[in-house]
Amino acid sequence: ADDLRAHVAERIAHGATEEEAVRAFGDPSVLATSYLQAEPMHAAEHAQRLLAKLIDVGVIVLATVVIAVLVALVTQQRHVDVIMITAGLAAGMAYPLYTLISEVLDAQTFGKRWMKLAVVREDGTRISVWQSCVRQLPFFAQLAFIDAAFALFTGNRQRAVELLSHTRVIALNPMP
Repeated sequence: ADDLRAHVAERIAHGATEEEAVRAFGDPSVLATSYLQAEPMHAAEHAQRLLAKLIDVGVIVLATVVIAVLVALVTQQRHVDVIMITAGLAAGMAYPLYTLISEVLDAQTFGKRWMKLAVVREDGTRISVWQSCVRQLPFFAQLAFIDAAFALFTGNRQRAVELLSHTRVIALNPMP
């Protein structure tokens, strides 16, 4: 911010209006991306990522169980087997949807926020809906373990779908 203010002040001192000085920077998203690329990104530790995933799964399971119990109480525990199967299917669909929406809107799920992690593009900017959809593929293709194994062997600890979607999980407060 100080750098941008100094450039604007310098341009105004040379006769430009404030609007001209700001317009000279060009496209704001290109400018922001250039500043983001200058900031180092630190790959999230494997343990942090695993704990974040477990927290997210726990949140979905807990929410699903609470809803299933409430439905069972309202229906006076008739058809408990149907309620439990429906709850399991709902949790199975809720998890990737929750992850997709959370990562697109805020770059974090609850677990990632708790573990101080974020999902970003390789240039440090916010991910797109399409990138988040690609990140959910292992869940639907039942390739989660193979996908996760890639993180053990890549320099930035990226899963296979992160390489494919050009995304990364970074530590917001990296460990020394």
